[in-house]
Amino acid sequence: MPLLDGIETTRIMRTNGIKIPVVGLTANVDEASRQSALAVGMSQFVSKPTKMAVLKSAIHKAISSEH
Repeated sequence: MPLLDGIETTRIMRTNGIKIPVVGLTANVDEASRQSALAVGMSQFVSKPTKMAVLKSAIHKAISSEH
């Protein structure tokens, strides 16, 4: 994303009370990146490259956990 990355965008959303599901999709595969994403409030975190089934599962989990 040109101005903000997903971590900062999610942080801003959560700070402003926006509670929609957020699934991070990133090339960063290290555990620190995953922990940072979840710490700011991402619902799920998927590393690239990935399979469609993994992405669909993450989306389903994110949606399910919000209800």
